[in-house]
Amino acid sequence: SDGSGAMMTLREAVWEFATNVAGGEPDEAEVEAVHAVIERNLERFLFPPGQRPLFSPDGEALVAGILGSGAFGTAIALDGRVLKITTDIDALHAATRIMNYGREIPNVVRFHGAWGLRGVGVYHAMSEAEMPVSVILTDKLDAVGIPDRLSRQLNEVVSNVKKRYSIWPDRLMEAGVAMARARLRRASVELSRILSDSPHRPHRDVAKAIGGLREAGVYVADAHAQNVGWSERDGEFKLFDVGVSSVTARERRRARYAENMPLGVAEPQAVAMADDGAPRWPFAPVHASP
Repeated sequence: SDGSGAMMTLREAVWEFATNVAGGEPDEAEVEAVHAVIERNLERFLFPPGQRPLFSPDGEALVAGILGSGAFGTAIALDGRVLKITTDIDALHAATRIMNYGREIPNVVRFHGAWGLRGVGVYHAMSEAEMPVSVILTDKLDAVGIPDRLSRQLNEVVSNVKKRYSIWPDRLMEAGVAMARARLRRASVELSRILSDSPHRPHRDVAKAIGGLREAGVYVADAHAQNVGWSERDGEFKLFDVGVSSVTARERRRARYAENMPLGVAEPQAVAMADDGAPRWPFAPVHASP
């Protein structure tokens, strides 16, 4: 669903996230656990320096509304930034790699933070299991999107490439980490080639984003128009969603997790990996080199 951006409580936004991923009424205890960690860290880590979150008269943290929700997560508008709550572990790993890369990637939104919430999970209907929750903080892009005709063209190209390489979450999980990464790399290369030949600026900007991410070691293919926005400040279209992606095992181990402590303050920790490279649940702390 696409939100109108109307002011609402953080608790309401977290409930919408949990309701969407559960495909129905979520577990109240799970919702409250996610809400508690995020609210505790709103002012210190999630707002730009010098800015403070608003609170309702009864003490509820307020956010600027929901920008969009789907089967994996919800994007919440803060003051000039976007907080994405997600069950997509790939998005956490990709955001971690982007921030570790050391320089900006052309036509990709700026990432300010990414954390896994250690020990916090919600039921995910598509997976039919409890899934870990992550939060990702980015710049907020302007409302202008790709024009309709060009959006349809972009979505058709992306859809065709995804079909060719079976780039769907369930198919990638079945394939295993190594095969999924190989498929995503081939899809990424093909998308860059097709879109860079387009006479239209939005398509070429998306091609630059996909290519730049690939150079950084992040293979993405889900670059449809709904994941692209306009940056007035930079005068370019930017990719803002990096889910359904692949990074190296090293980067997966560098993802940060927080457990009953302020986000971002915990020592660098890594998720314990099962034999096939998939994260175990619940997460066990394994220290990684910084």
